[in-house]
Amino acid sequence: MGKAVIRKSRQWSAVPDAVFELPISTAARLTLAWAFGRPDGWEFHISHLQKTLDLSDSAWRRIRKELIEAGFFSQHRTYKGYKTVEWLNVFTDDPLYASKSR
Repeated sequence: MGKAVIRKSRQWSAVPDAVFELPISTAARLTLAWAFGRPDGWEFHISHLQKTLDLSDSAWRRIRKELIEAGFFSQHRTYKGYKTVEWLNVFTDDPLYASKSR
């Protein structure tokens, strides 16, 4: 087999190898890898994630469920006034349900 070379002329992301070994779907791993490649504290809308990764609403709902169950994603709802709800969506690289005895 020949060699493979990667040449980058643009910004790139480092993703923990463990992401690719998680017992979740490939689409969920890709979504998590994309999210982990963003800078810490980076804010974005879920619609941006869906557009970037070409995810339909139903695909996003399935992926979101997987990531919540695996502990890598959480959603928090806050009320900002009369009939106004704001969602905080958080991706974390430290699984919420992981054993702390690692």
